[in-house]
Amino acid sequence: MGGIERAEPIEPNDQVLRPQHVKRALAYMRANMAERITLTGLASGCGVPERTLLRQFQRFVGVAPLAYLRRLRLAAAKSELANAQNNDAVSDIATRCGFSHLGRFATEYRRLFGETPSATRQRVRARAAEAINGASCFGDNCPLPAIEREKPSLLILPLRTETLQESLEARDLTERLAATLSRIRVAAVAVTHASRRVSVSAPRPQNAGTQYCLLGRLTRHDERTRVVVRLVDVVADRHLWGDSFDGSVNDPFELQDRVVDGAISGVVSRIIDAEIERANNKDPRDRAARDLALRALPLVLDTTVRSAERAIAMLSSALDMDPADAVATALLSYCHAQLATYHGAESLADGWDSARHLSQRAACWTTTIRW
Repeated sequence: MGGIERAEPIEPNDQVLRPQHVKRALAYMRANMAERITLTGLASGCGVPERTLLRQFQRFVGVAPLAYLRRLRLAAAKSELANAQNNDAVSDIATRCGFSHLGRFATEYRRLFGETPSATRQRVRARAAEAINGASCFGDNCPLPAIEREKPSLLILPLRTETLQESLEARDLTERLAATLSRIRVAAVAVTHASRRVSVSAPRPQNAGTQYCLLGRLTRHDERTRVVVRLVDVVADRHLWGDSFDGSVNDPFELQDRVVDGAISGVVSRIIDAEIERANNKDPRDRAARDLALRALPLVLDTTVRSAERAIAMLSSALDMDPADAVATALLSYCHAQLATYHGAESLADGWDSARHLSQRAACWTTTIRW
């Protein structure tokens, strides 16, 4: 709080109506939104008792200091999300505006503005794209807006090693894991440098936005190499998957192939399961289109008429929220095909027509969405 007395006052049109210590507190909060600010520290920096600062804020601002700070941070986040040219992740914007708990940020944002942060971003970008390209269509010659979808983030940490030879082998394996998992597109994959310290036990500001971590170790003993890898859900602070692989030091590529194949099978399925569980546990008011699509996925895979009908209702709601969601569109196409196959549709011809139209629409969106 050392610089509080030097901060510029905010809202100059109203400053003559407010005591000097209130103006200093407002200015400091505006200039240091990302910092941890407490009522005790704020009052101390302003040189007044906490009760006095509370009373003066209620009288001249209308809310308590920390309530004002929360609204200030939310307004700053909305301002960034409302910028169609801002491509920063929602988690990065939230952290920059002083929110370290992303779930709480989304809840408070929706409560104040009536929509989720991702909904704000989608609405602004759709409006900007419509202004440039005109009304959306699905013809071959119709330009479609490039929409960026948020995916869960997967951070691959360097495998722990003890010798230089182990380190070189581990680096090659890490690069193969990153390249392969990136092609699967189940998550936004990033590889961290060995010098970066990342906590995998719980979400922290230094690794905000990271939802899953893949880590492990590589050891060599005599003529054998052992690789142990495990997947951690950083947000939920839990172990999701792990496995160990043994191979000969004389054939490192054979071992790498088995590790990569095992990671594809284990990591992809566990992340999908975790995302479905997370979508099911969300407050219904905070669910986005992708959350509804994830919740519908088990119903789609059930391959029964009743499940397909329930999935169609859920996926239709998802498309009402975001008509450009390629995943929800593709799953809805598959459900209509299921009903036609199982003779669950009132009209087989209409069922197949709906499935065909939706599949073409999903393919069109897939080519225009930056995954």
